Amino acid sequence: MFKLNKDMDIGGTYLLGHITISTAQLMSALGSPGPGDGSKTTGEYGFTGPNNSRFTLYDWKYGYNVWDRRCKDPLELNVGGDDASLPYLDSFRAWLRNL
Repeated sequence: MFKLNKDMDIGGTYLLGHITISTAQLMSALGSPGPGDGSKTTGEYGFTGPNNSRFTLYDWKYGYNVWDRRCKDPLELNVGGDDASLPYLDSFRAWLRNL
């Protein structure tokens, strides 16, 4: 249903919600994230979903690179997307938890 898309244009996406999950779990399943902006984010993933929906998953203002540390403890990450993503937000979070 959802597919990692490393070349996805994230323009026009915005914060939809959050998920508490381990970055170690994500990196084990998805590989390393793409680079963040180097200031507010240190890494991010892009995903495509049903009906042309787009999702982003990223850290926000942690003050350290949560991806370098491969945190095994869950932490809160931001879930972004666009208007087409809203109906699939809960399904996307459930999918991530089951990686």
